[in-house]
Amino acid sequence: MVMSFGGSVYSEDFADWEVASQAGASGSESNVYNGVWYTWGLNDDGGVLLKTAEPADSSSGYPAEVTIPAARMIDGKEVPVTGFGDVLFSTAKRATIKKVTMSDTVTVIGSGAFEGCKNLESITLSKKLKEIQARAFYGCTSLKSIVLPDSMQKIGMSAFEGCSSLSSVILGNGLSYIDVWAFNSCPSLKSITIPRNVTTIGGMHKIFSNSMHVTVYGYTGSAAEKKFASDSNVTFIALDKKSNSASGQNTGVSIKASDKTMTASASKKQTWTIGAKASNGAKLTYTSSNSKVKVSSAGKVTVPKKFAGKVKITIKTGKVSKTVTLTVKKAANPMKIVTKIRRLKHPL
Repeated sequence: MVMSFGGSVYSEDFADWEVASQAGASGSESNVYNGVWYTWGLNDDGGVLLKTAEPADSSSGYPAEVTIPAARMIDGKEVPVTGFGDVLFSTAKRATIKKVTMSDTVTVIGSGAFEGCKNLESITLSKKLKEIQARAFYGCTSLKSIVLPDSMQKIGMSAFEGCSSLSSVILGNGLSYIDVWAFNSCPSLKSITIPRNVTTIGGMHKIFSNSMHVTVYGYTGSAAEKKFASDSNVTFIALDKKSNSASGQNTGVSIKASDKTMTASASKKQTWTIGAKASNGAKLTYTSSNSKVKVSSAGKVTVPKKFAGKVKITIKTGKVSKTVTLTVKKAANPMKIVTKIRRLKHPL
């Protein structure tokens, strides 16, 4: 059967979504679909709201791959699923879920819907998703990356808190609000792209508390730069500026540093502070091409005595890098100087 809803046309085979004998509260019904027993009701938009999802076979738990139904037959018509209720999956057995796929009809993921799905590795989100409510993916410790669609408008409090394996986040262009602690305690988070339309970032740096190794990609003058990156002292890389950095990447961030020449010392080690600065004030890291020449996290170079030669020092922030050259010239041999002077005074 095919039906129209909200200007879109949907079609779904419901042979597997069998009507169970039990009825839920307030007239809602219970149904089994692909090994999962759902209770449902009507959403505010007239679509189907999935209230709870329990394993159809309580002894084996949820299937590893869960495909959430796209619609339900009501009075002979297919009505699309548009939302998930709070704490959708059973706390006791949801650890067996590794992959979730939802249809493009879903607009809201309720509070705690996938909370504690610690083995959830990937999820296919609806292209029409508008809101992820509080703690929706709290403690999903196996989730490694998330791409939110352009339809997204709001991320709730602690929505991805405790996702300890999460390393990359791309937020859709329609997003305008990120609530407090949204990505709190995500120690693996390395990069996040925040769109220009985000105007409210809850609690400044608190959205990323205990996730401070992150690089923020965003737009010059946006809330991502002004309300978060600058106040939290994390790396911000502008997506709307051409690069003037040594690495040649289109980041808008540059590193200022100069080469150095010194003379080797035969009696003591020498030091040199590079004094490099990133144009956005971000923290820098340093790497020496020679294991004998050390460079500290503050950019202080230590040259051992009697060392001579050239050393490349690579300076990085985020994806931007610059290399400077330290040239240590050999010191003149004092015995040769004395001999030369003597020859000048006593020519043969």
